[in-house]
Amino acid sequence: KICFLIIDVQGAQSILKVRPDAISIFLLPPSLEVLEKRLVNRSTNDIEDVKNRMTIAKREIDMAPLYKYSVVNDDLEECVNKINEIINKELLTLNSK
Repeated sequence: KICFLIIDVQGAQSILKVRPDAISIFLLPPSLEVLEKRLVNRSTNDIEDVKNRMTIAKREIDMAPLYKYSVVNDDLEECVNKINEIINKELLTLNSK
């Protein structure tokens, strides 16, 4: 069976404990500065929310090496293409077993 989950770092940790063979992809911002600009430009968070989210993001980004893949979300179309390539590669590997 194949299942796609879009989950936060804590959820991924839980899944990987149960299924260490799961294919994990960590989406990274191009930089912390870009991430902060994106959060501010959304206009849905006040400055305190942005600060809190940046603190959490820094902690979570440190966990990226625990994932099988990391993809930088700089250009949306390019990011989607990279994720599709990873999925296709993994499906080919799975189907060849």
